[in-house]
Amino acid sequence: MIGGYSSWSKHVSAETLAAHQAQVQAAAEAKQKADRFEAQIQSLIAANPTDSLSVAVTSDSQPLKTIGSTDTFDGASTAKLLTAADYLHHVEQGTASLQRRIDGQTAQHWLQIMLVNSDDTAWAELNGYLTHDDLANYADSIGFTKYDPDTNNFTARDVASLLQQLYAGKLLNPVHRSQMLNYLSRANYRQFIVAAVPAGDSVYHKVGWDGDTINDGAVMTNGQKYVVLVIFSDGNGSYDTANRAQLMHVVTTDAATAYL
Repeated sequence: MIGGYSSWSKHVSAETLAAHQAQVQAAAEAKQKADRFEAQIQSLIAANPTDSLSVAVTSDSQPLKTIGSTDTFDGASTAKLLTAADYLHHVEQGTASLQRRIDGQTAQHWLQIMLVNSDDTAWAELNGYLTHDDLANYADSIGFTKYDPDTNNFTARDVASLLQQLYAGKLLNPVHRSQMLNYLSRANYRQFIVAAVPAGDSVYHKVGWDGDTINDGAVMTNGQKYVVLVIFSDGNGSYDTANRAQLMHVVTTDAATAYL
């Protein structure tokens, strides 16, 4: 029995070691792909000096990093993600309701058209209910580092952190997580990140567009892995929307290759 136990123990140890080595190798390969992606995006940014670009990326296997500018940008309508999450947080705390009437419509109506249609009236109604102080406090509680509710300025990294927490189930309960992701799966302005997502993969996104500022934040998943990709951009007076879309397509394709 002792000899048999010893043989079995060695077999289990060998399997454990092999599994550990496979995990180490997979982690090393994932890091190499992430490093390659970073180099590709740095080259892309250098080749397009007219545009100010900030790319924030994270995944189920890689930590959050920012490539390019780390400055705050005009967040434009990507701030609607924060408004939605804050309101749903209040619902979960029992201090608000989806059926609450706000200026003649339910909060759920405003939430849906704010995220799906990027409706600015809905955004104003919900922000007016929440107040800037409340938005700032909530942003701070979920890890925003440079949020100014009065100017609507924050970083691509802040949005990437919010989206990762949302997708990982750390921001909202399962019901409200599913509700918000459903809205984001149908959100408009799909000519930027969404247009370059590989066929068969799912994407949840929100665009922010204000003058020459075009931002897009998304979660892409193939069902097994996911990557959060946020691109903030300022054309600095060029107003070349087609070029900006092409840049986002390249970044998206490279991110899908590296992380999915």
